[in-house]
Amino acid sequence: MKILMSAVCALSLAAAVCGCAGNEENFVIQKGITDERVELKGNSDFGMRNLEVLSKTDDNGLLTVDVTIEISRTSFWYWIFNGDPLLTLAYRFDWIDEQGRAACLPWQFSSALPGNIFRFHGIAPAEKYTSFKLFVQFYKKGEKLPVPDVKAYEVPTVKKETPAKVNEMEQKLVPAEKAAPAENAKADVKAPVKKAEPEKAAVKADAGKVAAEVKDEVKKAEADVRKDVKAVEKKVKADVRKDVKAVEKKVKADAAKADADAGKVKKELKADAKKAEKELKKEEGKLTESFY
Repeated sequence: MKILMSAVCALSLAAAVCGCAGNEENFVIQKGITDERVELKGNSDFGMRNLEVLSKTDDNGLLTVDVTIEISRTSFWYWIFNGDPLLTLAYRFDWIDEQGRAACLPWQFSSALPGNIFRFHGIAPAEKYTSFKLFVQFYKKGEKLPVPDVKAYEVPTVKKETPAKVNEMEQKLVPAEKAAPAENAKADVKAPVKKAEPEKAAVKADAGKVAAEVKDEVKKAEADVRKDVKAVEKKVKADVRKDVKAVEKKVKADAAKADADAGKVKKELKADAKKAEKELKKEEGKLTESFY
């Protein structure tokens, strides 16, 4: 009976402590950082915190990124009813060049346990990509993930201002003596206009040539991006398989340890029960003797 009451008291104390704990206590590391390049999206049960963002250019001239996050621990009441779940993380890298053109990679998935510290490693598909955006969120089977927005990083173009119009009232106030030579000025203006027509045609031809060259460059860049994206997808899939295997191995080890601990506890409880039963019989014997 004493053992049972002790267990009840311990459970009540744990419930009281966990009930008073806030969201901050769900994290092993208390301090996080804020970085606009990393967007983390939690859910009603678990959260994520950004711990570190490292970026550098490797020997091949490619931007490499390492982002470390921490997943919140399981709350007491969630653990009582659901245990420690294996969580699925959906993540995606967007690689951005100086003009705001982006190569948005597809969503990838990885598994983790509550309280784990997880690192995301990314390599830009080409040298021209000098910035990035990382999206991470919890994922449940069948859930729809946001579609990448390629135009989200476009640099806004500055519109040229149109020349100010001449005030009509100022034209009306021109003295008659000065306005008279205007008829001769019209004749002088007509000659340069005729001369400018061939130049206009040449400019138009040059513009068409430049447009064709730009179109070819765009096609070439698109082909390079598709090639680079395929290579990155292949590498990311290999990394994901490697991470999943490591997590599965750790989960199996933790499960085996939990089973061993459960067996040990069960054995101890059985021994305590026998001891309590023996003491109870002893007390009953004393009560019987005192009765007679």
